[in-house]
Amino acid sequence: MLRKLRLVWKSRGIFSNWLQLCLDYLLGKSELRVKCRDGEATISRKAYVNMVRAYYYGVFKSMSCGVSFKFDGFELPGTWLESILALPCAKRLKACFDEDSVKLTYFNHEIILPKDAAAPFMYDILCENFGGAYDDFNVKDRVVIDIGAGIGDTPVMFAARGAKRVIALEPFPAIYRKAVKVIQINNFEGKVTLLNAALGNADKVVEIEDCDFEAYLLFSPTAVTCRGQKTAIPIYSLKTLTEKFESEELVLKVDCEGCEYEALTDVETLKKFKEIAVEYHEGPQPLIDILRKAGFATKLSPIKSLKIPIERQGYIIAFPER
Repeated sequence: MLRKLRLVWKSRGIFSNWLQLCLDYLLGKSELRVKCRDGEATISRKAYVNMVRAYYYGVFKSMSCGVSFKFDGFELPGTWLESILALPCAKRLKACFDEDSVKLTYFNHEIILPKDAAAPFMYDILCENFGGAYDDFNVKDRVVIDIGAGIGDTPVMFAARGAKRVIALEPFPAIYRKAVKVIQINNFEGKVTLLNAALGNADKVVEIEDCDFEAYLLFSPTAVTCRGQKTAIPIYSLKTLTEKFESEELVLKVDCEGCEYEALTDVETLKKFKEIAVEYHEGPQPLIDILRKAGFATKLSPIKSLKIPIERQGYIIAFPER
């Protein structure tokens, strides 16, 4: 409670009607009318909360508002305000926002991320994935198997970095549909094969409720937001995924919110990869043990965008022992 009061008190520095905004928020209003030093604008509840948090934590020092907002001189359309916490990463990447998309140059490619797909995940996309999480992962002229494609940002990123081909899996139907759009808009359909599928320790089919996009933000769809219909989703083992590419130089990226411990158990199949990058979520040791059995040396890398102990969550980069 004390922290929340400090946040509200701090907001005096950006909103002249800070007290009214606090009351309107507590009353549950879905839209809030903010007054800045040089203008007014109507914003969402989430945008208000994120702007106050961003100011409190020093993400920006000055702000002007209107149709577009400026934060320390960096222009951000009002439609993107909910992504304000990613502002430092957007500046570093020299991202350019318009009402409907964000553009950034990456390995001499202009990457376009539509707002309707990227906005809820903008912090992870800019601060984590494009922020250096896979900088040590060599995909050049290799076939990448990308487990956990999200909205398509990582397959596009690997394609832009010179991957020969990307086989990307995304199990959640709503996110998969967004990924299709992102891959198409960036003209990587020829390099990226996107499957509405998941990774497991055996081949099978499961039914997943086809929920609205927002329901997957915490990867835990609820009955409240689901459409009431189920979609059959194939689960492939790593062995099945690699069988078609025996002669190729394969690398593997895994970010599947915990499935890595169950799915990465086949030592002989793991040996087919030249390099492996795994985000772990419950400690690295079980994965390190299996990777070493497959002949890999490993190194750990921390989460870039959040302060999380590396003992709990981070990345394993694995490469064949010499």
